[in-house]
Amino acid sequence: MEENKVHFRHLMLFFYRKGKNATQAANKICAVYGEGAVAERTMRKWFARFKAGDFNLKDQERSGRPSTTDEDQIKH
Repeated sequence: MEENKVHFRHLMLFFYRKGKNATQAANKICAVYGEGAVAERTMRKWFARFKAGDFNLKDQERSGRPSTTDEDQIKH
């Protein structure tokens, strides 16, 4: 899953650098990968980061407790 996120972020950066807006970029990505492949809201968030000069495509560190899965909670 993380691999797909980074792939889409590269596409977002590509369209940003081509001068497209977030809506146009989302429409183009969804036309190829299927409706809902990337949310327009997510696209706007990333375009704002790019506009601010942040071109790091990895997730930012978050504070707080890390999420767990059901496997983490199984007692042996």
